[in-house]
Amino acid sequence: MYKQQFYTVLGILKSPNPSLREICDDEDQYLVSSVIILILASVFSIGMASGPLDESIASVSQFGIWISDDPVYWITDGLLGLLASVVLIAIIFLIGKKLGGIGSFKKIFAVISHATLPVVIGGIIISVVFFALSSTISDTADEADSVFQHVGMVSYLGVLVPLSIWSLIISIKALKIANGFGAGKALGIILLATIISYVIWIPASWLPI
Repeated sequence: MYKQQFYTVLGILKSPNPSLREICDDEDQYLVSSVIILILASVFSIGMASGPLDESIASVSQFGIWISDDPVYWITDGLLGLLASVVLIAIIFLIGKKLGGIGSFKKIFAVISHATLPVVIGGIIISVVFFALSSTISDTADEADSVFQHVGMVSYLGVLVPLSIWSLIISIKALKIANGFGAGKALGIILLATIISYVIWIPASWLPI
């Protein structure tokens, strides 16, 4: 059973429609993997916010790639990221329900969570590259800054953006399957939900971390 679930989850990357339909038809069986993937996506996405370029190498901040060595940062921001993801999915569900969607919250949660799998893959790739660099480059601040800035740009444009777009495409397919919508309607709901979510979380950005 677990082997089949594993192949179904991986199938999202190659053939998302049949895999999403299987998850949608039996969301209870994929609830655990939904939570795990969403947690990983939240953790790997917290380091992608822009920051000043003059940070110390202990917490590298270059071209939107921020890696901290403070475990409290990872825990608190990981929890906030997870909460923000759940809120976004809840908003997507509520808007979809208002517009005639047939999927339950659990169904929407399962398929949208699995749709973030490309973000998880991108986060793993970027994290491995940056941690490998931090252990091999010189301790000279100027050299390290230059290397991290260059790799940050490449990672952002070459890894994060394409995989985020891929995740959005899978999310559209997921919402189509779960709610019986067309692609345009599904995209509109996701964009509207994202805007509402940002408005809700704007006050949180003013809080000191």
